Amino acid sequence: MRILFIAWDGPYVNYLDGLFLPIFSGLKKYGYEFHILHFTWADKQSVDAITESCKKENIPYRHVKVWTWPLPVIGKYLTLLQAHRHALKFIAENNIEVIMPRTTMPARIALTVLRYKPNLKLIFDADGLPIEEHVDFAGLKKGSFWYNQLKKIEKEIVAKAELILCRSSKAIEFLVQQYGEDKRSKFHVVINGRNESMFQRSVENEIAKTKESLVIPPDCFVAVYSGSLGPQYGVDQMLYLHEMLLRWNPNAYLLILTGNPGYLSRRLPKSLHHVLIKRVLVQEVPRYLSIANIAFALRKAAFSMQGVSPIKLGEYLLIGLPVIASAGIGDTEDILQNKPFCFVLNDFSEASLDKAVDWIIHRAANTDPQDARQCGEAFFGLRKAVESYRIALSNVNK
Repeated sequence: MRILFIAWDGPYVNYLDGLFLPIFSGLKKYGYEFHILHFTWADKQSVDAITESCKKENIPYRHVKVWTWPLPVIGKYLTLLQAHRHALKFIAENNIEVIMPRTTMPARIALTVLRYKPNLKLIFDADGLPIEEHVDFAGLKKGSFWYNQLKKIEKEIVAKAELILCRSSKAIEFLVQQYGEDKRSKFHVVINGRNESMFQRSVENEIAKTKESLVIPPDCFVAVYSGSLGPQYGVDQMLYLHEMLLRWNPNAYLLILTGNPGYLSRRLPKSLHHVLIKRVLVQEVPRYLSIANIAFALRKAAFSMQGVSPIKLGEYLLIGLPVIASAGIGDTEDILQNKPFCFVLNDFSEASLDKAVDWIIHRAANTDPQDARQCGEAFFGLRKAVESYRIALSNVNK
């Protein structure tokens, strides 16, 4: 089965080669041949990196530049109007049988494509709850013109898709409530998995070299965060935790691995020491995580967050790191509650953050890295992810 995965992204696109390519590659042995059509306004360096990763995995990839001129909103709209032409050309050239748009803008492209190619099968990768996420964090107003237009797209794609992929059972409950109990059989939860063989803790001499490259003294305490930065990612709370840890240990460091270093650089208090911000390739992430003593998986609790599954959690746990994780994020609270290697942060209040600091100081070091690793493999590993997709996709074959 030849499947065209359609994605629409901003400038920070590590998830495509870090998350989807290994899953798509793992599905080949089950007869699923994935192709990628990628609309993005990422820079050339990022697109070149994805192109190279796709070549290594032997997954056909085509990039379409999303215009941001003369104004971003105008350029993106003009790109969207023509996007189905790129898709139709790709479909004809590669004998595509199934189209699989990820989230709302690709869904709109797919619906236009189906007007010309009604016999194509349709899978909708709903991912999280992207429209509600725009309400929570990007200023989209419920009931506004644009909100209603996006919900119209979502309603139509849910009605026409043979299969709908979500990242949490809570997301399914919300969408079923919105669009009808009769749609429930279409929905399946799939896992955001990380490659177990790639995400392993470095050996001690490699850890020492990595610390040396960052000019971190050998025995210093290191907290780490890996992933996107923005208003929903608890940046101020991470900085507060670091400030408290500095009072406990003046040689504590905070290492931020992100594709958007400028976001934090503009907000970092000059008085806060030992904060390192680094942009690294996906394949380099494990060796930087390996130098850490604790990992942060903070995210602001909001309605839309019940639909997500943080990729970073899988990375941290596979490395064997103890984790501070936010409650109310997808199904992860159910997975991590009462696990000795995880402190579940109930909210962003100062009292909760202080309890997290106390847990880091007195209990985190005594957790077993192998317990965290086993949890990572069971709930966030690549093998489990591939199997979850295989089970879901088998419904399209039926």
